Amino acid sequence: MPRTPSIKNSKPIFSGKGAKLSLAVLMVLAERGPQTIYAIHKTLSQTRSFSRLGYPSVNRKVKALEKMGFVRKAHKNKTKRYISIAYKLTAKGKLAILLHLNPPQEVFTKIEEASARQILHALEKSGFKLL
Repeated sequence: MPRTPSIKNSKPIFSGKGAKLSLAVLMVLAERGPQTIYAIHKTLSQTRSFSRLGYPSVNRKVKALEKMGFVRKAHKNKTKRYISIAYKLTAKGKLAILLHLNPPQEVFTKIEEASARQILHALEKSGFKLL
């Protein structure tokens, strides 16, 4: 008889050293819409958890999140000295926040069958297997 996989041992979407910063960046973009890296840094550095956060750390994190597909470039703002790029959440980024903030049990009690079917189809199309 095959062993049933444990759902309890599933890993969070973001884990490790930079998980807190990754989630914080995504939350800023979710709450405030498209932002430049400077604006994200300014918002985060005003919080107690990230009061000593440096701009290069935010820059690296946003670039990493862009590479992973959680954020993308929204538009460019041209100033007198340079061009600043605003970033916004992708659907993947929004889904990551949704799954982080809501326990799976709550998601499954609220989701409708048609929506579940669409999500399942998209996951299977991406190469995920049921068993």
